[in-house]
Amino acid sequence: MRMSLSMVEGRAVPTSGRPRRPPRRKMMRGRYRNVMAMAGVLGLVAAGCGGDDDGAETTDAPAATDPAADDDHDDDEDHDDDEDHDDEDHDDDEDHDHDDELPLVVATTTIWADVTSNVVCHSLAEIATVVPAGADAHFYEPSLQDRSLMGEADILIANGLFLEEALIGTIEAVAAEGVPVFEIAEHISDPIEFDGDHGHGHDDDHGHDEDHGHHHDGDDPHVWFDPARVAAVLPMLGDAIVDATGIDADAVAECVADYQAELMETDAEMMETFSAIDDDMRLLVSTHESLGYLADRYDFEIIGTVLAGTSSMAETNPADLEALANEIMATGVPAVFAEAETSQADIEALANRAGVEVVILPTESLGEPGSGYDTYTSFLLHNAGLITDALT
Repeated sequence: MRMSLSMVEGRAVPTSGRPRRPPRRKMMRGRYRNVMAMAGVLGLVAAGCGGDDDGAETTDAPAATDPAADDDHDDDEDHDDDEDHDDEDHDDDEDHDHDDELPLVVATTTIWADVTSNVVCHSLAEIATVVPAGADAHFYEPSLQDRSLMGEADILIANGLFLEEALIGTIEAVAAEGVPVFEIAEHISDPIEFDGDHGHGHDDDHGHDEDHGHHHDGDDPHVWFDPARVAAVLPMLGDAIVDATGIDADAVAECVADYQAELMETDAEMMETFSAIDDDMRLLVSTHESLGYLADRYDFEIIGTVLAGTSSMAETNPADLEALANEIMATGVPAVFAEAETSQADIEALANRAGVEVVILPTESLGEPGSGYDTYTSFLLHNAGLITDALT
């Protein structure tokens, strides 16, 4: 009997008492899933009214239109446009008919969606994302559409360790309904523990009150900045997906091995890129404690962060910023690193006080297609290049 996974103390673990659910079929095609059927709500939302900007992203083509709905608009001015869209949707339906039989794997972030897609060789499962590109997973609150998508998943891939702070309630709810949840950060070997010191410079003792900000203590959730640690988790991720969906284990094992090799090549390339930075300039200042795994893997020192903690939902302390500005000036570090997904106002004020450059890094999310960092490996290399350019 194949074992499935259930949520126990934040981890996905095997459970033999419940038979594995069959893979779910797609409720609706589309870049945005409009699966908003709820008790007391009759009918379906017309395809022309779909496409919520805050909805979950999927790797599918635009949503198929309802022929009946199109018939209702035969006399509209946009009739010709509707016919064009009908033809496109029809062609797209023909191209993606096989997707109806694929299991659905939902990832909370774009980073883990891309990693998961590689684990299934981009073809063995349908991959959908909850938090859209460019958004901060700490803040993102799920829509009704996201809630439906997460509840429909054959398995949900999350980061864990409180990264998805506003999604925790929904993750727990779908886990209670029987959706297997695999939290990647919970399976990272040798996790980095955050103790709150970096928010205020090395010698500053201010601001260590437990009530200030969010999650000052505990393990750092930003594990994706170490591709070697991520590579080590891939076999466990692959096994979880196989157990939850029933897809071919040997095929997934091959995908995992190939992607592990790619991640280690990326790791080596990052090391080569960072080798251009002098030892006395391997100093990082960022918006919040997001670069700990990068610093640990590639021999950097974090001299301070604007926000004290691993969450971008924490608050700043003016006295701490003044102390950090003084330390930046004392060390001679030429740049500080703002995070693209959060407000840059505080770190810009810090940079102005210290007289240094602000470099914006994408830290929580991949970019849109064509951005140059729209895959996990290109995201890592993109950031390595920006950091190296700023510190050399």
